[in-house]
Amino acid sequence: MKKKLFIYISASLLSSQLYAQSGWIFEREITVDCCPEGGRLTKFDVSFSGDFYAIDQNENRLLKLSKNGRVEKWIGGFGWRKEQFDTPSDIWVTGLDIFVSDKNNHRIQRFDMELNYISTLEGDNESADMEFEYPSSVAQSQRGNVYVADPVNGKVIKFSGDGEFLLEFGGIGYGRGRLIEPVSIAVSLNEKVLIADIGKNQILEYDEFGNFLGIVGEGLQYEPSIVVAAETGGILVLDEENMTLYSIEKDGRGYSKIELPEYEMGIVSPIDLAVRGNKLYILDSNEKRIITFVHR
Repeated sequence: MKKKLFIYISASLLSSQLYAQSGWIFEREITVDCCPEGGRLTKFDVSFSGDFYAIDQNENRLLKLSKNGRVEKWIGGFGWRKEQFDTPSDIWVTGLDIFVSDKNNHRIQRFDMELNYISTLEGDNESADMEFEYPSSVAQSQRGNVYVADPVNGKVIKFSGDGEFLLEFGGIGYGRGRLIEPVSIAVSLNEKVLIADIGKNQILEYDEFGNFLGIVGEGLQYEPSIVVAAETGGILVLDEENMTLYSIEKDGRGYSKIELPEYEMGIVSPIDLAVRGNKLYILDSNEKRIITFVHR
């Protein structure tokens, strides 16, 4: 029997009442007719205009999709030259650029909204501080700084928008803030950096200078694989292994559970999520579909 995805929404007593009255309401299902046999969508993001960008990891492709899931353009294929990939692991879409963590090529590639190549952040550097391996995630802050997760060395590296090394954090000497296997990065509007660490099964929070602030949702028993900072200030966390989604309050503490009764089909293989405004998007990988919910 197929499991269903449940959403845990963090809330105070007042917020709980509001969620009980409304909550996340199913809006529509978008089928993505994109992938040849053997292809698989593994990551995606949504632009401010509502277009989708997705990664077909098996075919090493970056796709631009219309609002209705139609492939408008794609680039990629296996390789190590620019516009080629070897197991792309994450995507981050801003108002101007697209960042792709090109995992097995140890680099971050940057493109414009039409998938034209702009630049590359290379992980193989002379300086050990700037070096990263097998990047699992990438994110850009409102200030334009770029954060890269290095799951092999248990650290995050921060670059300027021009690719200048700024700092690294989360490594040896960070105590409770030490990273083991960071797999997902999100940056809030107030420049807080959130890291999903599958090695510790925790969400760790840092400021923009790399100072450790604490554990988000401390005490939750889960295996966080994706973290997203909502524009409203809340935090969404996907536990792909157990097919659950958590939403945690701004203060990183409260949470409660609601279901999505108005969506009866269930979500078979949730693998990534995105939030824009009051809309939640979930990528159901095996079904090759994006499911949209609206919060009211």
